Order: sequence, then C-alpha cells, then structure tokens
Amino acid sequence: MTSTPASIVAVCDGKSCRNRSETTALMRSLDGSIPIVRLKCIGACAGPVVAIKPANGTPVVLTKVRSAKERRDVLRVVAGGSVSNRLQRRLAGSKAQAKAQRRIA
Repeated sequence: MTSTPASIVAVCDGKSCRNRSETTALMRSLDGSIPIVRLKCIGACAGPVVAIKPANGTPVVLTKVRSAKERRDVLRVVAGGSVSNRLQRRLAGSKAQAKAQRRIA
C-alpha cells in the first residue's frame, strides 16, 4: 500500500485572509486530506495565503489562491507534485516566504 507523503499546510489566519470567501473554499478542499495549521499574518496580505511544506520538496508560500483550478493545484503539491505554472505566478515574495517557512518549520 502506498501512502501519501507527510506534508504541512498552513493557511494565513490574518484578518484580510480569514475574511475572504476563497479561504473558506480552500479550507473545504483541503479538509480531510491533511491537517491544516493556522498561521498568524505573515504580511503578504493578498489572501488567501497558503504555505506548503511537502515532505519531498522545498516549502512554498502562495498568495491569492482563489480559483478552483489553483485549489486543485495546491492539492497536487500537497500530494507530492510539483508547483504548476499557474501557482508559479502566485509565489510570495522572499520576505513572506522566509517568514512563513520559519513559522511552519
């Protein structure tokens, strides 16, 4: 039996991100597939902001994960897949990346 790699998914819990309807949709799409960690605001303020630390890859922080296709791509990364071109456009800046990675380490 093959198991999925253990990943960490963190969703920004700052006011701007938390109040977006897309955050609720993202949480529903991740629900049950992996535990979700709530982070204090990481300062990216382009919600929803998601930090993914795949078991077999480099951590990534994504901003504006709003569409159903982007949520599907997030699930692929969580399952060990690579970051799609669509999500490449959503990568947070280096300061936000570093801040989120410290918090989910």
